[in-house]
Amino acid sequence: MELTMVGQCDKWRFGGFRVLSGLRRIHGRFYEWKTLWKNIFELKKRIQLSDKKTLLFIMTPVHGNIGDQAIAKVTTELLVEMNIKYIEVTVVDLLMLEKIHSISILNERNILVHGGGYFGTLWPELDDMFRRIIVKIPDSRILCFPNTFYYNNTPEGQNRLKRSVEVFNSHQHIKFCARERISFDLVCHLYNDVVLMPDIVLSKDKSKKEQPRNGCLICFRNDKEKTLKPEEYERYKSEAESIFNGNVKITDIDGMDYIPIEKRNEAITEKLNEFISSELVVTDRLHGMIFCAITGTPCIVINSKSHKVKGSYEWIKHLEYIILAEKEESLIQLVNKIPNRRFYYDNTNLQPYYAELKKYITDIVND
Repeated sequence: MELTMVGQCDKWRFGGFRVLSGLRRIHGRFYEWKTLWKNIFELKKRIQLSDKKTLLFIMTPVHGNIGDQAIAKVTTELLVEMNIKYIEVTVVDLLMLEKIHSISILNERNILVHGGGYFGTLWPELDDMFRRIIVKIPDSRILCFPNTFYYNNTPEGQNRLKRSVEVFNSHQHIKFCARERISFDLVCHLYNDVVLMPDIVLSKDKSKKEQPRNGCLICFRNDKEKTLKPEEYERYKSEAESIFNGNVKITDIDGMDYIPIEKRNEAITEKLNEFISSELVVTDRLHGMIFCAITGTPCIVINSKSHKVKGSYEWIKHLEYIILAEKEESLIQLVNKIPNRRFYYDNTNLQPYYAELKKYITDIVND
């Protein structure tokens, strides 16, 4: 009888714990939604009260991809440097504005669109969102920061491209920046106003910081853009362990679910420090390569699904410490191509492009 009562008490205790945990989760979600709605109405009010010179920086990320977060950070730093007032509107903000049928508050405003790699078939949700927004802001002046355009050669991909051409060319004031030659050649004869422009993160130089380097960092994709087979991954990992006596660290630049604006700098700094403290990075990620370039970190780059890695490599192929693996070479063969010395980032060849980008920003703000 006593044992039975103890068992019942344990059952009630654990059952109560589960109920309490469930209530806490419900309360947490309710609080998150309450905060989200509060924030969106505050954002709407800020936009409505801002003057027409205030730039709206839209489509910025809150997801955990540090490459996308770095694009947003460098873009906002550029706007501050240019003394341009702006309001950041994240992808989640846009979804909420759509829910309350308020996207039209962006109309007749000057719009700067976050760069990245989401135009086309790889990330259709973002591609669809952008087209929906464009239709609802016909009187805005819009500048799209350097982006990759990728449409696979399928009926769905070609239909998506056709719809994009119809929507974008119906807008009177939209300029696209294609961030590699392959994207530019794809859309320059389709869209009304397209220019070639390198990824904005390549405008930064983080290579002057002195930092002890140790071991190899492997940073491979684990999403729909990955192309490495499991056996290829294991081969690179095994070769790296052989070269660095087992001193190999595995990382990714998309390891978090959520990075709010206020946590952006912290997340980027933490990830950059991983690159700066490594003797070598092996990666198939575009911003894995770019982080290596701007920090002077030796890097072996493996091509990925879209053309953005190989295309963007063309901007920095003069850097001796960034090697694109184009054929079946062992890691030791590729590493031997990198001189054994300290490296500093040189982006002199890109400065005219960024000067032109500043001019585009000034034009839409002052028009």
